[in-house]
Amino acid sequence: MELEQVSPFSTVDANKHLLRFLWLEITKRCNLACRHCYRNSSPKAELLGTMTDEDWIRLIHEAKEVGCTLVQFIGGEPLVHPSFSLLLQIAHGTGMNVEVFTNATLVEDDVADLFSKYGTRVAVSVYADDPVTHDRVTSHKGSHSMTEKAICRLVDRGIDLRVGIIEQGENSDIIEQTVEYVRRLGVQNVGTDHIRAVGRGVKVGSTGWQSDPMAALCGQCHKARLAVDINGDAFPCVLSNAFPVGNIRNGLLQVLSGKRLENFRQNQQGYKGNPCNSGCSPDDQRFPRCKPNCVPKGD
Repeated sequence: MELEQVSPFSTVDANKHLLRFLWLEITKRCNLACRHCYRNSSPKAELLGTMTDEDWIRLIHEAKEVGCTLVQFIGGEPLVHPSFSLLLQIAHGTGMNVEVFTNATLVEDDVADLFSKYGTRVAVSVYADDPVTHDRVTSHKGSHSMTEKAICRLVDRGIDLRVGIIEQGENSDIIEQTVEYVRRLGVQNVGTDHIRAVGRGVKVGSTGWQSDPMAALCGQCHKARLAVDINGDAFPCVLSNAFPVGNIRNGLLQVLSGKRLENFRQNQQGYKGNPCNSGCSPDDQRFPRCKPNCVPKGD
């Protein structure tokens, strides 16, 4: 008689919420080289790492089994990954909500149609209404025009789209008009944030955080979240690579139930500089350094 195969996730307490949101950093490479990039991404950065397509697919299914409800493809620029379309299809096939964080310069009609077909959520960064300023931030002439056209393609297809504006020296005096510019393009979900002192952001972001990596975080990443990079290394969120918590090749459940992640979550909750300890939300105007929440609303 054949023995019944029991999933290792069947013993997980569903009420414990080990994981609700998962970032999939499928590549470090990007066709742009934004001056504040948290991952030091560029056209010369590593494309694939040691994670194979099979590794990513297994991780996606394991995330679903453990109760994850939302995954986000990010990079780098996720659209440069050669198996992006396959991985996107697999993720949607699990029934989880799926978002792609992209600079949108590669979102031509075929990509927009793909997002429309699966009901993919999309997040895009815009840095200025002015093309010169935007292109200066991305280090790529013409990126503003490509991103604007892509946003229009996504809006025309009714795709669930949000846009983030990162405030920095280049655009600090035009944030409000940039928000209005994005809204004129048809996007209603527009948020703003400042540079995090991570990656290249250390050089151009707020001073004083470099000596305390916890201070660069919004204070929310202890809430059942996890990021996995191109080598399978796991972190509490995409901005917290100073706090590795394991490698998913040892099994996602082992990482989620491991002591390193538990310790991080407890330390962040008790961290004296965490504004969330005073009952705010990521949109609370009293604490501008923790808005917007980097997890899409509805998680």
